[in-house]
Amino acid sequence: MLRSHITRFNKEALLIDEIDDKILMATFMNGLRKGKFLFSLYKNNPNTMSDVLYRATKYMNAEDTLLA
Repeated sequence: MLRSHITRFNKEALLIDEIDDKILMATFMNGLRKGKFLFSLYKNNPNTMSDVLYRATKYMNAEDTLLA
């Protein structure tokens, strides 16, 4: 789920020439389903979209490890 959201989000974000990082983060987070990852983002507010994507990658890797 998270991977597909990131893929869709990145495709759409590339179509926009210039956009504020805070707007990108808010849009990304609004598209997430309620759950542990979204809760962790709200609990420890990221500063940049890069932080959000880094944390998403770490979350997905942890999930993959636990499911293996």
